Amino acid sequence: MQLMLFSFGLYAGFFQGIDPVSKQWLEYGALLACTPVLFYSGWPFLNSAGRALRNMTLNMDVLIALGAFSAYLLSIRQMLIGGEVYFDTSAMIITLVLLGRLLENSAKHKASEAVSLLMALQPQDARMVQGPARVIVSAAKVRKGDLIEILPGEKIPLDGIVRQGISETDASLITGESRPVEVSIGSEVTGGSLNGLGSLVVEVTRIGRETVIAQMPDT
Repeated sequence: MQLMLFSFGLYAGFFQGIDPVSKQWLEYGALLACTPVLFYSGWPFLNSAGRALRNMTLNMDVLIALGAFSAYLLSIRQMLIGGEVYFDTSAMIITLVLLGRLLENSAKHKASEAVSLLMALQPQDARMVQGPARVIVSAAKVRKGDLIEILPGEKIPLDGIVRQGISETDASLITGESRPVEVSIGSEVTGGSLNGLGSLVVEVTRIGRETVIAQMPDT
């Protein structure tokens, strides 16, 4: 914004006229305001572009650095020959890209928080079916093909297929479906969803990073 104050003065002088001394002072002010933006705020782009060029490759940072640095050097040349300067262009390139990255990181942070909340929905324990017995084990120890039992009102720990029982599951926090879905033998259920009023025996089909909730950060 400090740079734009100098630039507005130069714009006005271009259209309405300005004496050479005032124009020169405004240009020096613009140079001083632009320099820290380019070499401090823009250093990550310049550094990345330099590494890319040393490796004989091109990336987006090369384009950003080329645009900002070219406008900066051209403006210095224009100062020496009495032309128009473009320091605001150099600083604006850096500012807009940094603003875009700030918004991107903010969106990623919010998405990460949402995924963390979803991961917390998955129970850490499962009731494994071992013949007539039921054994509480860590969900991390359950393997594909194992049978687990989910009682009414419990959350389903892992993805699977219903092998016994009829019930309804509420997966609204995962799928956005507002109404419970009826499930019976052969129906697929998602880990983290809430079981309704019936007991279910589910054959586990996906574990670990294969589950729907675990894959949501990638989608």
